[in-house]
Amino acid sequence: MAEHPDKLILFDPWCNLCSAVVKYLLRHDQEGRFYYGSLFSRQGKQVKKSLTWKEQKNTIIYLENNFVFTQSDAAIRIITSLPGFHKALVVLKIFPKPVRDWVYKIVAKYRYQWFGKRDKPFSPDLEFGERFIDFEEIKGVS
Repeated sequence: MAEHPDKLILFDPWCNLCSAVVKYLLRHDQEGRFYYGSLFSRQGKQVKKSLTWKEQKNTIIYLENNFVFTQSDAAIRIITSLPGFHKALVVLKIFPKPVRDWVYKIVAKYRYQWFGKRDKPFSPDLEFGERFIDFEEIKGVS
């Protein structure tokens, strides 16, 4: 598998919903346990090369302890890693994975129509730069 930090979230930086979720995670992950990257950056593509096509098809990708989580499994695993009430969302696992993933796929398919597409890809504030594997590429820094 490609070199990357543990607890890496690869997301679509053009998606308003995805970017809002990353902003939310940055605010609530005060311990800084998550790292982030664009699905489309050089580093994101490098990580994706080590995955099967099934693991990277139209989904958020979450890598933790050498395991790959996608779709609803990734979303639930990420959100329940946050402190406080977030842990209670593990209750979503009572729904069968095919049902959860079906809902995830519907939202993923229509995310641009429902939530919009950004004019420019998401770019984090400087204070969060070390948590983005592709910060220099995003900011155009060499």
